[in-house]
Amino acid sequence: MRPTLPISVIAPLFMLALASIALSACGSTDRALPIHPSDASRINVSVLRADFTQAAQAEHGSLPMVAGTAAALNVVVLRSVETVVEAPLVLRLFRVGNVVFTDTAFTGGVLGPAIPRAGANAQFLIPDSLVAPEVSWQVELDPLRTQPDSTRADNVLPRGAPASLVTVAVQPLRLRLVPVILSRHNDLDWECLSRERRAVCQTRPAAFSSGR
Repeated sequence: MRPTLPISVIAPLFMLALASIALSACGSTDRALPIHPSDASRINVSVLRADFTQAAQAEHGSLPMVAGTAAALNVVVLRSVETVVEAPLVLRLFRVGNVVFTDTAFTGGVLGPAIPRAGANAQFLIPDSLVAPEVSWQVELDPLRTQPDSTRADNVLPRGAPASLVTVAVQPLRLRLVPVILSRHNDLDWECLSRERRAVCQTRPAAFSSGR
């Protein structure tokens, strides 16, 4: 005769197995839920704006970039139906009609119909050598068509042809450092000032004259 387990032992084990199966189904993230065709037809993803900045920028992006200094491009993407998705963005930089730089970024967090609190969904970094007056730019959202989108016309910014990168030439900042040795400042010396000078040069063009 085979041994049998009492019902008081079998019931909890059975319930535990059911709970494990339910949690496994709910917590699975290896595949996305299918989108119903009727839902896909009302989803629109678009590039609203893209602003170049070098630590500061006006509300409508009217400040030009300092030529020869690295910049960032902040991009705002909107989605008619709110969801968490990583949408790909491609930045292309042109010089005399030829592509000289491409980069890909992905939106982070929730995409929805409202502008995010951070002010941008994605960011590109532009090398200093490409912040120049002869360079033009254009951003394209999801060029491989991986996301459902009812309208593709608003996936490119600027909407038509690439736009020129507005830059301005700025003369080097001229500074004169006069060393002052004070015991209360731990005997500040010229070597210390040299380190400060190198730090300034890393942030913007500068020309120094010695105070000696």
